[in-house]
Amino acid sequence: MLVDNAIVVTDNAQIGIKRGKSRYLSLIEGAIKPQWALLGATFIAICSFLPLYLAPASVAEIVKPLFVVLAVSLGLSWILALCQTTTFGNFILKEAVPGGAMKDPYDTKLYHRFEKFLTLLIKRRFVTLTTVFVTLVLSLVIMAVMPQSFFPKMNKPYFRADLVFPEGFSIHAVDQDVMKVEDYLKNHEKVKSYSVTLGGTPLRYYLASSSFGPKSNYANVMVETKDPEDAAEVEQQFYEHMTQNFPNIITRSALFALSPVPEAAIEIGFIGENPDTLTALVERAKKIARQCDMVTDIRSNWGDKVPVWKPMFSQQKGLRLGITRQQVANSFRTATNGLPLGEYREGDVSLPILLKDEDVEKMNLNDVKSVPVFSTKGNSVKVEQVIDNFALGYDYNVVRRFNRERCMMMQCEPKRGANTMAAFKQVLTAVQEQMQLPEGYKMKYFGEQETQDVSNAALAKNIPLTFLLIYVVLLFLFPSNYRKPVLIMLMLPLVFIGVVWGLLLFGKSLDFFAILGLLGLIGMNIKNAIVLVDEIGLQLKDGKGAVPAVVEATKTRIVPVTMASGTTILGMLPLLGDAMFAGMAATIMGGLFVSTVLTIFVLPVTYCIFFKIRADR
Repeated sequence: MLVDNAIVVTDNAQIGIKRGKSRYLSLIEGAIKPQWALLGATFIAICSFLPLYLAPASVAEIVKPLFVVLAVSLGLSWILALCQTTTFGNFILKEAVPGGAMKDPYDTKLYHRFEKFLTLLIKRRFVTLTTVFVTLVLSLVIMAVMPQSFFPKMNKPYFRADLVFPEGFSIHAVDQDVMKVEDYLKNHEKVKSYSVTLGGTPLRYYLASSSFGPKSNYANVMVETKDPEDAAEVEQQFYEHMTQNFPNIITRSALFALSPVPEAAIEIGFIGENPDTLTALVERAKKIARQCDMVTDIRSNWGDKVPVWKPMFSQQKGLRLGITRQQVANSFRTATNGLPLGEYREGDVSLPILLKDEDVEKMNLNDVKSVPVFSTKGNSVKVEQVIDNFALGYDYNVVRRFNRERCMMMQCEPKRGANTMAAFKQVLTAVQEQMQLPEGYKMKYFGEQETQDVSNAALAKNIPLTFLLIYVVLLFLFPSNYRKPVLIMLMLPLVFIGVVWGLLLFGKSLDFFAILGLLGLIGMNIKNAIVLVDEIGLQLKDGKGAVPAVVEATKTRIVPVTMASGTTILGMLPLLGDAMFAGMAATIMGGLFVSTVLTIFVLPVTYCIFFKIRADR
């Protein structure tokens, strides 16, 4: 993109030299004649990336610097094309032969054949546009069924796994099972190293890593393979090992991705006040999800109910014996998790100092009733002496809220090989069709789909502003005729033809970065169209007939348009092997190739229809 302006100026200068003009005059005319068209096209190319900079979503922050870099670079490319290119061209380009015959550079067999073919397309204008329209519709249909994803997986020798044990599991029981998992990883020939964290996620080890916990029934595993190419294979083997040997553990393993990792890929939440009603709704949603063939690991984010023992403290008994509620709580903590007394630090490692009963592992509920409570007077009594009632029941260990309202989610994961978006649509459609919510309750989806929709909405919010700026610039470039801006804008949807076939050819999905490439294509496509439409106007001003002017202008723009597109396509080639930008590269390469063909063959035909130009039969 940075050399597009210089290509146009250089091509104009070379054509002038071949026609017998001096090198100096050819360079000056080659730069001055298209200068405002190039400035407008450059500004439009910058505006096409404006939604990246204005997007308020956190995910869009990753690409905000891209707009700044492009704006500065493209602005400088226009200045340098007018100044530096002409200066260097005066030293590099060959001067016209003095007294030599003027030669038409387009008087070749190739250009004559192109002229005949373009004239034929203009005569068969409606057949041409019908063919293009059918191809566009076919491409949009294919795009609707193409696999889509939010963020691509990173090509790194790592993968992560969340191990969620049943509710009520103590961290000691989790530790015993995790040790068996460690033995499997230790003996795997392709595993270089691994780390395990119990009770919550470790400190953020890369930008998009999630935070989960503290929770006693949770463990996080991070694995490094010896080769990046082995990461997907080892991750699949790890998942199969966990599902076969630890069926009671929900295993969520995945390669590193650039998007934040939610608790579940698919989450449908129910928001309301009554926990029992929320439980009934989620159970109904779980039953519906089990009938869907694309999801697995169906669960609730509140988990299952666990046994809860609720001692009721007696204020009267406590005051008579000099015992407070806080002292009773401290005694219970000593008999269970431990009472924090301080913190031991060594370097950057800190460990809590806990006061625990030495027989805490052997205690049962009856033993807890006899735990001593120490009063402020130095006396000790059994805890049951200040308790009115020991109630044993079942309750949720975790209660989640959304916007300060209780929210219980049905969570599930897509099956291996299933597309996440397709699985989400299947589950959401089934739930919406088969469930009716009681009054006062709401349903909302979360998970990866919510993250994607928020980011896409943040980009789409400012797209109307982008198109408005583009249209205003086009009106400034073509003030005498509003049909030219409309003509150029109508060519934009046709880039989807190239986008779809580019993604199919290179085997990529339409992810977040592919959408960024699509935004960039808007500016690139309009830039080529401006150069051609502006040249048609210049040819008409020179007194040529309508059809000859269209054909001649198209001939003169073949080289700069194809060279500008070709350099951009070649510049995208190294990115095809990149995990992050491969989708964007495929989008730009396919879209730019097709838009170049459409600019050369379809835009002149559409121009003739707009301005009622008919080729001589």
